[in-house]
Amino acid sequence: LAISWELNFFVFIIQFKINTFFILLNCPVFGGAYNGAGNSYNTLFYSYVDDNVKPNYVYYYRLQQIDYNGNFSFSPITSIYYKYDKILCSLLPYKKNIWHVKVKGNTNPNIQYSIFHINGKLIENKSIDMKLCNESDCTIDFSKYSAVNAMYFIVISVDNQQFQHTIIVQP
Repeated sequence: LAISWELNFFVFIIQFKINTFFILLNCPVFGGAYNGAGNSYNTLFYSYVDDNVKPNYVYYYRLQQIDYNGNFSFSPITSIYYKYDKILCSLLPYKKNIWHVKVKGNTNPNIQYSIFHINGKLIENKSIDMKLCNESDCTIDFSKYSAVNAMYFIVISVDNQQFQHTIIVQP
């Protein structure tokens, strides 16, 4: 937001629409407000980043401008469609021979994974419902394959994208 001049200007309050009501966003200054310059004839710039948005939703915002004398006005409502089309997928060690699956940016909560032995043989093909996951149950357990040291390839499919990981399982 750029303001070319301010006269008797006290504060901006950023509001976010939930259902049919506008609420204050939790902004860093005054718990929902940004100080104005008071009186200024220079162009001033204000910005805010909402870190709570989720991909593929429409968000509605407006500003309330309040002057020192108590007068206020609202900006027009602005709608923003946040499209996040980059998917991040990681396979992280959780416990011995148990690996934690983390996916971010997916639109489909179901992911598919396939485990291949180093020789190319398909060992397991399974689906995980990411909506049901928490820290303990969104894992792939390799302990049943740990009779000897072995290398495995894991292919995780998320929203028509594939992510390949290589792990070593130890007895």
